Amino acid sequence: MASQVTTTAPQDDRERLYTSGRVLKHREIRISNDREILVKGKTLFTGYVTQTGIETPFDGAGWFATGDLGRVDADGYLVVTGRKDNMFVSGGENIYPEEIEEAIRQLAGVDDVIVVPVDDEKFGQRPVAFVKYVPGKERSPEILLKELGKHLPKFKIPTSIHTWPADVPQAGIKSSRAYFQSLLNR
Repeated sequence: MASQVTTTAPQDDRERLYTSGRVLKHREIRISNDREILVKGKTLFTGYVTQTGIETPFDGAGWFATGDLGRVDADGYLVVTGRKDNMFVSGGENIYPEEIEEAIRQLAGVDDVIVVPVDDEKFGQRPVAFVKYVPGKERSPEILLKELGKHLPKFKIPTSIHTWPADVPQAGIKSSRAYFQSLLNR
């Protein structure tokens, strides 16, 4: 798509600014049965240029699967909830790290967080969190885990919370999940 598919309006209230906004003209969005955000419209690209021509990655109705997960609320605002390729399975339950990260970000003293899976003999994989604290507001992992129990089901509570390393490489505006995953595999 062109650089923007949805947007919030200047007069939108503060809560709406936490969404991705409403769909712009000449664009359409749809949420698939598995919560993936699909897009189409006049601003949709023609396809990927390959050595043999143009590859068109659209379904039969012309929708492009973005790999992003989300929902559209009752007022038509898109809420992006994560990435399809970040999902992992723990004890038969689908875990979306972004949901856990959002819950942890709401806790006092937390500046940033990344959740990644760690292998587990019993459940397949379990979530582990790396937390970056607001300077001077550090909290014990035990307190954070206890507070999370009020907001998340037990299977989504991280098995451990690690302090954010000082030498985290930046990949644009986001930290690399692969980097944090590699810290667990050392």
